[in-house]
Amino acid sequence: MNILTPFEYYRPETLDEALELLATKEDYKILAGGTDLMIQLKEKMIHPANIIDVTQIPELNEFAIKDGEGAVIGGCTTDAFCEFSKELRDKYPAFSIAAGEIGGPQVREMGTIAGNLANSGPSAETPSSLICYDAKMTLAKKGGERVVDVKDFITGNRRNILEEGELIKNIILPEPAATTHVKYGYVAMRRMMEIDIVNMSIRVDLDGDTIKDAKCVMGSVAIRPLISEKVPEVLKGTKIGDEAVIAKAAEAAQSEVHPISDIRATAEYRVDVVGALVRKLLREIAAEAK
Repeated sequence: MNILTPFEYYRPETLDEALELLATKEDYKILAGGTDLMIQLKEKMIHPANIIDVTQIPELNEFAIKDGEGAVIGGCTTDAFCEFSKELRDKYPAFSIAAGEIGGPQVREMGTIAGNLANSGPSAETPSSLICYDAKMTLAKKGGERVVDVKDFITGNRRNILEEGELIKNIILPEPAATTHVKYGYVAMRRMMEIDIVNMSIRVDLDGDTIKDAKCVMGSVAIRPLISEKVPEVLKGTKIGDEAVIAKAAEAAQSEVHPISDIRATAEYRVDVVGALVRKLLREIAAEAK
C-alpha cells in the first residue's frame, strides 16, 4: 500500500495567509494541481513536513483578458482551462495548444499552468510559446512581489529562480500585434501522456509580407528552453513563405542544438526533428499570413 509519510496540511484562504505560511514553515511543498506532487508523495520520493494547499486563494485563480491590454492568468488556473478558453484560443493560440498537450485529459483538469512552469522540466510544453509571446510572471513572497520574464525563469533541469517562501502568483501575456503570428508544434512517440522528443514555438512579426522580427524557442533539446539566435538572423528582412529561407532557418536551428540520446530518441533524431518543426511551423505561419 502507498501509505503517505505523515505531514501537516494547511489550506490558506488568502494570499497573505499562504505567504505567511511559506515564510514560517520549513520543509514544505505547495499543493496546487498535485499531478506530480501526489505521485512523489505516494512513491516516497519526497518526505515534506508540511503541505500548503493554495487552491482556494482567489488571486491564484484570477483570469482577466481585455482587448488592447493582454491577459493575466492566475497560477492555479488549470491546463484544461487554458486549452479550452475561447478567449485564449483566439488571442494566444500557440499557448492554448501547448497547454492542451500536457499529459492527458485527467491531468489537464487538475494540473495548473504555474505547476508546468515550476516543475521546470526540459520538455515542459508551455514555456516556449509563453516566451514567444513575451510573457512575464509575478512571483510573490511575504514582503513583496517581483515581475520576471518567463524566458529568465527556468535555469536548468528542474531548476528555476523561485526563492524560498516564493510562489508563482500569475502569468502576464501582453497584447499581441495583429501582424504577429505564433505557432507551436511538437513530436512525441504518442499523442498524450508522453514526454516530448522535441517541442518548439516560432514567432514572426510581419510588415506586409516581409519578416521584420522573429523568435524561435525549442524545448527538450537542452536543460532549459533554448532561444535561437541564428533563426531570427536568417528570417529578418526576408519574404514570408520563401522556401529557400525556410530551409536555411531549419539548418540554422539544427546547428544550435546539441541534445542527448535517451529512451525516447537519439540525439541525431532530435536534430532532424528540430529541422522538420522549423519548416512545418514557418509554412503554417506563411499560410496563415497569406
